[in-house]
Amino acid sequence: MPGCGPRLRGVRGRGAGKEIAPPQEGRWVSRSAYLNQRTRDSLGTTIDVTAYGRGLYLTRNSAFLRAEGQTAEEVTAALCGQFGIPVGALAATGVPVTRNFLGVTLYKIIMTMYTLAADQTGKKYRIRFRGPRRRLR
Repeated sequence: MPGCGPRLRGVRGRGAGKEIAPPQEGRWVSRSAYLNQRTRDSLGTTIDVTAYGRGLYLTRNSAFLRAEGQTAEEVTAALCGQFGIPVGALAATGVPVTRNFLGVTLYKIIMTMYTLAADQTGKKYRIRFRGPRRRLR
């Protein structure tokens, strides 16, 4: 991680599942969920850190869903609420979609719903993360 050094100086967050926000050139540029493992060697304690982007919660959870005449924003809000995922602003498509999802990741459900809506609206949609919240624009 650029700007952190071998001991991850200035990293916010402690403990598995918490957030890590490494500084880069004096400012915080990203936040990620992380898992860590402590190991000991002859030089003392070292920490191996694996950081994942916030999309981890969307790609590692799956659902069975029947969306019948629901908009992409309605489905996204419902799924995120069901899984305890904070939501920011959601792009309003206003396009009702009917589709079945059988054991599909939340990411694929959300992106499929917005892709089907985009076919009718002609707009492009993408997932963005601002702080802890997911946003679709």
